[in-house]
Amino acid sequence: MATVDLTTVGQVTQYAAGSSGGSFDNTADAAGIIAMLITGISVDVAYSVLRRRAINVSTQLTDVLDGTGSDRMLMKDWPITAVASLTVNGLSVQASPDGVSAGFVFDERRIILLPNTVIGSPLASSSYVALSRFPRIPQNVTIVYTAGYTANTVPAADTNYNGAPTDLGLAVTHLVFEAYKRRRWVGQDAKTIAQGQNIRTHDREWPEWVNRIMNTYRRQYYVG
Repeated sequence: MATVDLTTVGQVTQYAAGSSGGSFDNTADAAGIIAMLITGISVDVAYSVLRRRAINVSTQLTDVLDGTGSDRMLMKDWPITAVASLTVNGLSVQASPDGVSAGFVFDERRIILLPNTVIGSPLASSSYVALSRFPRIPQNVTIVYTAGYTANTVPAADTNYNGAPTDLGLAVTHLVFEAYKRRRWVGQDAKTIAQGQNIRTHDREWPEWVNRIMNTYRRQYYVG
């Protein structure tokens, strides 16, 4: 199983058993094909569709971002579970010791400066100014933080889906099962079988319910 996998062979097999026309070919290499599809589809979902680096594994990341002119910065990945360091204009900013005093705090997606937090300003060469804002300068903010779903996040990591949240894991499971069944229909959109029965395949990429789940976890725009 690859680290990036957002479901497991066992979950896909169980899902297939409960599907109309489900189950897999009774071949020795079926599990290998499923595993290959899981990894390929998981990579596509995580990096191309969702544009996320941390989903089912808690990962330390470094974001270098443009200052927003605001007192908050939206991180590229979430949920944030820890912040190791925040640097603005090359100067370290400390975490607030109590969530009230000067310094920074964070929530699931943002780093927030509290009032009276001193930020070094390149506009005042010999002094520091208490802006409590991230100066609007390109690439002047560096944050080292940990993100990814765990047992303590909402939603929580689901071990049944290799640490992916339950709904996302189920969506990827469906996509893997569908890709497995459709691989025999490459280049076809209809087929006539015995007794004049016709079978047609749909041309949608995935069901609407899967799309709704993807939108929940998709980074909607690039930050930084």
